[in-house]
Amino acid sequence: MKLNIINQSSEIDLTPYQIAFMEHVLDLSRVIMQFPDDLYHRKKSEPFIFQNNFSLNIPIYLVDEDQFKKIKEIYYDENRYGREPELVYPDEKEYISEEELHGRDIIGIKNKDKHKGKKGQTVHSEALGLYFPNYSVLGKIGMPQPAIFLCMHTISKEAKDHNEFLYLTTLVLLHELGHHIMNRGNYKPKDEFYEWMEESFAECLALNMIKKVLDAYKHHNYGFDDHNINQFVEFLEYSKYNIIRGPKNYQLGYYLFMFGQTSKYNYSSRWTWDKQELCKPNYKTVEKKAWLNYVKYDVINDKGAKLEQLYKALFD
Repeated sequence: MKLNIINQSSEIDLTPYQIAFMEHVLDLSRVIMQFPDDLYHRKKSEPFIFQNNFSLNIPIYLVDEDQFKKIKEIYYDENRYGREPELVYPDEKEYISEEELHGRDIIGIKNKDKHKGKKGQTVHSEALGLYFPNYSVLGKIGMPQPAIFLCMHTISKEAKDHNEFLYLTTLVLLHELGHHIMNRGNYKPKDEFYEWMEESFAECLALNMIKKVLDAYKHHNYGFDDHNINQFVEFLEYSKYNIIRGPKNYQLGYYLFMFGQTSKYNYSSRWTWDKQELCKPNYKTVEKKAWLNYVKYDVINDKGAKLEQLYKALFD
């Protein structure tokens, strides 16, 4: 697929190689990432939303910090009633390694110090990019359409070298495309439950896309010289470390990825189709509270079983 990238106000542009890398990730993800049939979908003939939404030529705007701030203000006014969500970062003691999760090193988050930011934290995706489901280029005039905004100057400040800039930009883009994949229905007001459910799935989808491309190289010998296995191993490690040091609701996406929740049961698809129902007053209030309390305080010690029960209670 060809990305529709538009530099509106950024002094930092993307090179042809960087764009080709992102397009390559998305092309392989679309072909390889076949989700299982979702029994919740009653019409088997209806295309899965991942493939359906990815066919759209969504504009990706590269903007400077001032324009990004203005766009965010418009977005929060229209979609969150002026409230930007409070972000809770994990403490150093709350971090759990892959070795602790699985008892062995699967891929390994190596060179942790290399990726450390201030106080060991990374800047969350929404400070670097934004998915706007109903953006109008002409303000109040014209037909609103989905759009993605990337704040290139902030991304550049967070990256320590050219590789990190490429990885971080691609990760942010995949995260925002995750929101685009799940853009069905209208959950309002966007409360704490929404913030945890939506952002964690967006991060998990991003990690799944990267992992699927890596698996393709390992097992199907795609043989592109510019995008070798070692590069995608490093990209996946960087992405996991970036997410595990972010806000807790983003961090949940890492655990979903490690537990294999969305790949096995496709809960991100069920969230996509059920979100409008879930925002109704007094609808599954007990189940929503139980899920939210668990992912906020106890998921770090989960091996996937309890979390599965809570998702089933929400979506069955």
